[in-house]
Amino acid sequence: MGIAISYGDNIRILDSIENSSGLEYKITVIISKMITAADTLASMKKLSLTLYSPSELKGMGISGLDDLSTKVRQAADSVNRKYGGTVSFREINVTGAEAEAACEQYGLQPLEYTAPDGTRKLTALGLLLESGEKFRTIPVKLADLQIFGFAITGTENLDESISASIENIISKTVEIGYITGHGENTLTPINPYMMRDPNEVDSANFKNVLNDIYTLREINLAEEDIPLNIECIVINGSKSEYAENELKKIDQFIMRGGNAMFYLDPLTETDNGPNAPPSYSKPETGLDRLLSAYGIKINADYVMDKKCYSNPNDRKSYNWIPLVHRKAMSKKNEITKNLGGLLFLQNGSIDVTEAESQKDVKVTILAKSSPDSWSQTGNIILYPDYIFPPEDKAEYEAKNLAVLAEGKFTSAFIDSAKEESSDAKITTDELLTKSVLPAKILVVSSSQVTTGQLIDAEGNEPMALFVRNAADYMNGAEDFCSMRTKSVFRNYLEIKNTKLALAAKLFNQIGLALIVAASGLAVWHKRNQRREKIRRNYNPEDKRY
Repeated sequence: MGIAISYGDNIRILDSIENSSGLEYKITVIISKMITAADTLASMKKLSLTLYSPSELKGMGISGLDDLSTKVRQAADSVNRKYGGTVSFREINVTGAEAEAACEQYGLQPLEYTAPDGTRKLTALGLLLESGEKFRTIPVKLADLQIFGFAITGTENLDESISASIENIISKTVEIGYITGHGENTLTPINPYMMRDPNEVDSANFKNVLNDIYTLREINLAEEDIPLNIECIVINGSKSEYAENELKKIDQFIMRGGNAMFYLDPLTETDNGPNAPPSYSKPETGLDRLLSAYGIKINADYVMDKKCYSNPNDRKSYNWIPLVHRKAMSKKNEITKNLGGLLFLQNGSIDVTEAESQKDVKVTILAKSSPDSWSQTGNIILYPDYIFPPEDKAEYEAKNLAVLAEGKFTSAFIDSAKEESSDAKITTDELLTKSVLPAKILVVSSSQVTTGQLIDAEGNEPMALFVRNAADYMNGAEDFCSMRTKSVFRNYLEIKNTKLALAAKLFNQIGLALIVAASGLAVWHKRNQRREKIRRNYNPEDKRY
């Protein structure tokens, strides 16, 4: 009971089919991978590589500028040998308004310089790869090395950078960058019987449920830049502070149209020993600086909800595990529109008021708690018997738990974008202050939702479907979302009247049994009456009755 799919000389087997649940999605994924593998070379017939060269700056003592064209041409020839001559190369020079337009459209580096006649002029520097409407800007830049003067950077391993950009444009095999180095949740399963850091959190199932389409590539921003073939990054449970340069890398990635998924905890727990309750504080990572610039704020609180997970064994309500019903999720966005309900865990409230006021940004509230929820900021105790809901009804309000912002954002480093050289003859804009391409930012106010507590290894739990749909949406594969969730989502019941619900429960448990018993007695009695009537009519003298 299986399916064989063939394309060209390639054959893939989909074995052990037991039902049709998710079958369309599985077949589509296999077909997509097969077509990509077989047709990669055929897809590369319209690739152009353009070097925007600032020829006016030659003779100013800029290291690497004179042989820049030669290096790029050699790299293009090397790439063409690898990809069958599918890349065309050209070198152009733009100045003035043309340079300004190219920098704004493609994210090239604008260079302002003093001409021999004393006037200030503008030119552009960059390496651009294009295929139809798609493009990637390869980071060839002019850098101020202080005592060593100005130099062209980004020409090391240039052929690899061009190849990575080509793969990003033509390939459907997608890598997602997973940022590490700041206490993020590990993607390696943790053995509970081994000695380990008590603050280490396991998100191995998060990785497993994405493996059918995506590869999570760990990136330490202190050691490397975000690779050019990465369109989406994940920041999951960061605990320690990011360096300024690391924050800039994330910011500029988003400014160039990169997409980012933030699973961030509003509070971190500190163990104070066996005789003292734990304490909670806001993690100082520096990521708030980025999100604030984009109009998003994660508050330092826990969202408590009366509509929450209840353990069927002890019948206790775990208020810090909000149960989000279908009507409290976005019905239009592909990530959530086919989901029946979600459980969240230790989420903070998210404020998107500023983002909603930005005309170039579209904000979608993917999920929020019920109107019977409140924020807990002080005296936090995560034990059901010691949680007391507020008496003041004004403290109750639905809280945002997961949000999506799409559009063009303003850089968090807009004030430090301009860097002038010591002699002021050349001014370089090292940082983009505004998005050159629309970007997507997903924010979920908890990294606990990516752990095995809410995501199963098979990927069938509601939160597993949510994170898979989110990855698809952030990587431009929205069609997979609806295919994956056909006939596999779980609906959660919403109890509006507890007394009525209890009455319905007792009726189902006891009432139906009593009705069946009473009906049986009624039928038995009626049959006895009929039997007696027949006896009286036909054999009234029968002594046996």
